[in-house]
Amino acid sequence: MAYSSTDLPLEKSNRSGVDDFRVQASLTAFDIPLSNESTRNIEEGTAGLENTESNIPRADGGRDAWLFLAACFVFEALIWGFPFAFGVFQTYYSTHPPFDKHANAIAITGTCATGITSFATQIWHLIITQGVLYAIGGSLSYSPTMFYLDQWFVRRKGLALGVMWSGASLSFSPILGTALIALLNSFSVIGAISLGHLSDIRHITTVVLLSSTFSALSVFLLWGISTSLPSLVMFTIIYGIFAGGWSAIWAGMIREVQRADENAGFGVLMGLFSAGRGVGSVVCGPVTECLIRYGGLKGVGGGYATDYGAVIVFTGVSAACGLIGLGARFWKKEKV
Repeated sequence: MAYSSTDLPLEKSNRSGVDDFRVQASLTAFDIPLSNESTRNIEEGTAGLENTESNIPRADGGRDAWLFLAACFVFEALIWGFPFAFGVFQTYYSTHPPFDKHANAIAITGTCATGITSFATQIWHLIITQGVLYAIGGSLSYSPTMFYLDQWFVRRKGLALGVMWSGASLSFSPILGTALIALLNSFSVIGAISLGHLSDIRHITTVVLLSSTFSALSVFLLWGISTSLPSLVMFTIIYGIFAGGWSAIWAGMIREVQRADENAGFGVLMGLFSAGRGVGSVVCGPVTECLIRYGGLKGVGGGYATDYGAVIVFTGVSAACGLIGLGARFWKKEKV
């Protein structure tokens, strides 16, 4: 008596489609007298699924994953490398007409150069081209890389984001006045990769503690009391490593959120982080301008006594605010 596959109670399998085909093939070979053509079709289907499974590129490694990460690195460098070297443009604008008459408004100008900027003759031209249009275009261009990177890397997502974000720090200048900016960006490459990898192997609050603590201390103790170039160099190195890699630890933060809520999408969370950084970037210019007008702090020396004294305090306090995230870990323990 011949039986069809619908007459047999098959156990539900939680494995892949390849295993389901193997179960059906074994039942056909031993219990179900089917024709040779039917058996051959099942065997071909099983082989096809196995070949498809073997042809899928491996995540977290392999040539395809690393090549995609290298492309993200270059893409990030081309789009966001110039904003990290805006000091070069600021130096030029503040010393050359017709923009030197609006030195205070240059801080609001923003990010990096475009072709249209070369025709600018008013400060509002720079604000629109460098500050608005380029930011919108750059965001639309690089956003897809974030979503695809989430598919290529799972366990090493922090390292991958660190390598990608480090590309934005590749912005050098031969001008002596911006040498410290180039040095800071150079060590931001190291910081982004190191902190990103550390977020993959350690709890995210530990990485936040390291980044916030050393960033704040470098501002208060090195930049604030600096009176010579060597102390400023030490500040740029330490601050570049621990503050420059902050965006790279977003992957660890997202991982913790997804553990609590599996429905939280990577793209949505990354968009929220990017939006927060965008708000900070927009507000930072006008706030810095106001703080510079306030001038230095009275009764102290070093960098605190310069026009950037209030800016130093504001930067250090902002870096220390990252320690607030540590409270979430202890609050979670008490809640459990």
